Amino acid sequence: MNTPAHRPIATARLFADSLSPGEISASLGVRPEAAARKGEVLVQRPGRPPVVARTGTWFITTEGRCTGNRPEQHLAWLCRLLVPAIDTIRRRTPDVRVDL
Repeated sequence: MNTPAHRPIATARLFADSLSPGEISASLGVRPEAAARKGEVLVQRPGRPPVVARTGTWFITTEGRCTGNRPEQHLAWLCRLLVPAIDTIRRRTPDVRVDL
């Protein structure tokens, strides 16, 4: 029996009531998988009601962006993306939090 190769992914979510997704994208230089200001539609799936952001949210994944086969390579990719910009992001959005 052949099992498919494991392809790890890692995700990061930045969130805050005052978060502006456009500012996060500009600071990081990448587009997110999903983003919305508090109260805006975050996700709209066909045939389902829209998911409204309870807080400002900016979400990215390594899927299709990082070619490594080890989880630590995916986490390192996110850290290389976030660490250089986090101080700037915190100055603009002091209540920002980050989940990995």
